[in-house]
Order: sequence, then structure tokens, then C-alpha cells
Amino acid sequence: MLRIVTGFFHPDLEPALVEEVRSLKSSDPFAPLAIVVPSDPLKRRLKQLLCVEHGLALLDAHVLTFHQLARQLSDERQVIRGDRDVAPSLEEVPDLFFERLLRSIARRQLAGLQGLDLSALQPGAWPVLWTTIRDLKDATVDPAVALRAAAEGLFDPHETAMLQSLFTLHAAMQEASK
Repeated sequence: MLRIVTGFFHPDLEPALVEEVRSLKSSDPFAPLAIVVPSDPLKRRLKQLLCVEHGLALLDAHVLTFHQLARQLSDERQVIRGDRDVAPSLEEVPDLFFERLLRSIARRQLAGLQGLDLSALQPGAWPVLWTTIRDLKDATVDPAVALRAAAEGLFDPHETAMLQSLFTLHAAMQEASK
């Protein structure tokens, strides 16, 4: 039986997800299950929650990001069509490209990036910064709305400048990625 449940992430929904998975797997532990989330950190969190914290054995259960689901569906479509010798229809741009793009944007010294102090970043911090921007993108965070929320004081005052810079950088990456 195919059943799709969608919704925004909220920590209070974790117990409901655990119970849903438990009820789906109680009658048939081999029943296929796919949980699709917007980012790798959320994927890791759900695996930790389900397996470690609640001891659920997830046989034939898959926790995928939107990106992984799209890749898998594209690969399956290719197999169904018999296009095994044809190049994949989805081309994946490596993270290194976006890290370089991020550095290029940082070198432009855009207004609003002072809170991150990008000139002092160590080489290993760029992949981490890109992962953060990618998670914002995957979670469909609108940088304009996030910037407005920061300006209205909806975040911790000690972190506002850094968050405004992060959302400004997210907006610049969105624009550059077009």
C-alpha cells in the first residue's frame, strides 16, 4: 500500500514519526518504507532517533534526502528504458565547485557579509560553510524571509549579525547558481 505523508519538520513531531514507523513495521518488519527529508543532518538525526534512541530495526527502510531520491528515481528510469550505456540524465555538480563559487562570492566582499569574517576562514571551514548553505537551500529557506526575521529580532541578539551574513551569502549563492 502506497501512503504519502508530508509536513514541515518540527521537534514535537518526532514521537509521532516513531509511532508511525513502529506501527508500519509491527505487522510486517519487511514492509518497504521510505522517509524523505530535506538535508543530511536531518537524515542522520532521524536514523539516530529511530535506531539508537528507540531501538527500531529498520529492515527495508530507507531514509533519503530529496537529492538522493531524485538520483535514485533517475537511475531507475534509466534502467527501465534500457539506457544503461547512455550518460545519466541528471548531472551532479561536485561540492568542490560550490565551495569554489562560495570563495569567489566571498572575495567580492558584498555588503552584509561582515558577520562571518570570511577572510579569516581556515581551508577546512569552506566545505562546512557550503554544507550549511546547501542545507538552507535543500530546506527551501527563502533568504529574504530569513533576513527579515533576523532584522525583526527573531533570533538570539548575539547571533543576529552572523545569521544575517549567512542568509546574505545564501541569497548570493542562489543568484550565482542561476
